[in-house]
Amino acid sequence: MVNRPSYSMLGQSGAIAEVLNEARFVSATDFNVLLTGESGVGKGVLAQFIHENSPRRQRKMLTRKCATVVQSRLETDLFGHVPGGITDAHTDRAGLFGRADGSTLFLDEVGELGRRLQTRLLGVIENGHNVRLISSTSRDLLERTPEQAFCVDLYYRLNVVHLQIPPLRARPEDISFLMGNCLKARSEDFRLPLCELHPFALAKLEHYRWPGNIRELSDVAEHLALVHAGRVVAVDQLPQTILEQRGPAQPIGDALDRTSVTDPVATACYENSRLGFS
Repeated sequence: MVNRPSYSMLGQSGAIAEVLNEARFVSATDFNVLLTGESGVGKGVLAQFIHENSPRRQRKMLTRKCATVVQSRLETDLFGHVPGGITDAHTDRAGLFGRADGSTLFLDEVGELGRRLQTRLLGVIENGHNVRLISSTSRDLLERTPEQAFCVDLYYRLNVVHLQIPPLRARPEDISFLMGNCLKARSEDFRLPLCELHPFALAKLEHYRWPGNIRELSDVAEHLALVHAGRVVAVDQLPQTILEQRGPAQPIGDALDRTSVTDPVATACYENSRLGFS
């Protein structure tokens, strides 16, 4: 896949513009930032945006996904080890905190840290370091504290600034924009002609709730760009998860689910209202 600036992948709605404006202001500081929002809304993208607008941008931001690594391995990744400190350790190894000196360390899904790692992380923060911490979570960390799942002191150390990204269903005006960008990007990645969405197909996408948010939208765009390259995507060619969504009737009626580009009437309608994305 082609690497490209991805901040447009957050959207262009007023809600997203407000988040980016706050992020741009915070970027100039060294405050620790906690990013919250449902899975797939783009917390990693926002973390990169903050870093690349900060004085630390000359050095690469380091990232660790806290939910996908066993705790013992994660502890070594974050804090390193010395010979004999862990089984089969024969040489010094700098952890991410050491390697991120003067830069930014992004801890993705920090709510998955166990109590031991939370205590070590709190100790590092309190003892001082030259690392800017950006953390993210899709959980309500304060809601977990009565169960002793997350350390309150650590929460307030990480949450000096709090930025929340709203889910995609709360800003449907971003769906068309994001889908257009994703289709174009994936077509370029695959070196295939761009597919286009029939107006009824686009309307169906705009009324879908996107439980996986932007990550799910990107996956759908990848499928459409690959399978329907250079063609018009009709409603009945959308993924079944979208077609089978339960909920209130859509405003454009039964034609939304029946129309296909094989229908000459629908094709004529399409030619008169041809969509294009840039």
